[in-house]
Amino acid sequence: MAKLHRRLLVATLAIITSSFIIRENLAFSLPSVVASSSSSSALSTTTIRGEGYGASNNSTILTPAEAAAMVGVKPAMFGATNTTWKRAWKVHRFLMTNVIHKFDSIQPTDSKLSLACLWWKALAGNDATSPVYDNQLAYDLLPPVTRWIVSRRVCRFYPRLHHANVEIRTAYLDKSVSNIINNIVMMENNSNITTKNNNAVTSKTKIRIIVMGGGYDTRCMKLLERQILLDNHKTSNEKSNNARPHQQRRFWNRRLKKDRKDSRSYGVDNSSLMSPMSSLQLSNTNNYYSLECYELDLPEVVHAKKQLLETRLNRRRPWLQQISPTLIPVNFNNLNDTRIALERLIIDDGGATATNNIIIFEGVMIYLDEGIPHSLLRICSDVLLNNGDVRRLTIGNVASSSSSSSSNYLCFADRLENIPGGDINAAHVEMDSTGWELLDWLPKPGLARHMGVARLRTL
Repeated sequence: MAKLHRRLLVATLAIITSSFIIRENLAFSLPSVVASSSSSSALSTTTIRGEGYGASNNSTILTPAEAAAMVGVKPAMFGATNTTWKRAWKVHRFLMTNVIHKFDSIQPTDSKLSLACLWWKALAGNDATSPVYDNQLAYDLLPPVTRWIVSRRVCRFYPRLHHANVEIRTAYLDKSVSNIINNIVMMENNSNITTKNNNAVTSKTKIRIIVMGGGYDTRCMKLLERQILLDNHKTSNEKSNNARPHQQRRFWNRRLKKDRKDSRSYGVDNSSLMSPMSSLQLSNTNNYYSLECYELDLPEVVHAKKQLLETRLNRRRPWLQQISPTLIPVNFNNLNDTRIALERLIIDDGGATATNNIIIFEGVMIYLDEGIPHSLLRICSDVLLNNGDVRRLTIGNVASSSSSSSSNYLCFADRLENIPGGDINAAHVEMDSTGWELLDWLPKPGLARHMGVARLRTL
């Protein structure tokens, strides 16, 4: 009974809070707040590298509308003043502390705004008109009852502020990662067809995702869930690796039925709701690759994310229990420990098929000490180069691998060093000096202003 009363109290507070915000028409993005009063006070003393960049460095940065258009998302609210953005931040930091996570049994830390980003991504991920629509995957990591505030039926009423900016980088990284995977698999499949014709034994393409500073991001879960979803639609003579295929099918059938019903009010075409994980459009060839996912972050964030996965996501989506990403605690400001952690992951097993690596940075470099981001990029390239034979085979702008060598990529939406604005020439110099070859470049407004794709530069 006490538990029921507590849930009713939390629900009442959530409804009152939501009604208050909408009625007052505050320019808000509810998740742009922190989880505890201690986190709130910590924010005031947190140093953000590059925060002092002024207007003189913004001439090479796209406008919010231009950056949004480049990745296919709706722009942030037009005409919002700095006062509006700051007021939204302060109000909802207070609300998150005193309402949203007040009765949360886990109360995950908001280290470097990782919890705030989870709410932002849940808000964008619940928007059926967005390319990052994730069928409520990020939403399923949020606490019960109070998460209603950013539910699918409510999220459309939120003015597009902080979550709209994060949505840009989410869409960019999702598309970049899926394009790389599709190209790698396509080349591997073509190679396997030739090998098969020569009566040799072939194996699945190996792909390893390494997220540097994953926080509470759900990209790895999106990739893994997408893989097993397609795996369940294989031909009947193939064995599925999913332990609960029928349960997952029922889940998606119910979810898609709701999506189609809601599409009338959203004004979107039903066809866009037919495929789960719309932000990661992997081709059917992904049935022929094996995926490993690793996430590195601070010990307290790793501990909290494990709790979120075990307590919430695995209960709400039980087919993910056996395929969750491996979480590794490490402080990136300690370069030696970071190198050791990467070396333990990136090991050439000597198999017939090498492992392709995709390293992802998202919104983590802005919190690191001076000189660390540059050194991290160098460490990543050094470790990869020391991992067996690396050879490049190019398709268009994206390189892929043969069956006997690996492809290695870097995807980022972060604040690189030595690039004050968005100048592409400075980006080429920075990438080249750290062992990478820049393939794509898209600067955007905000702290994590540098978005791009690079591949390992080989001798």
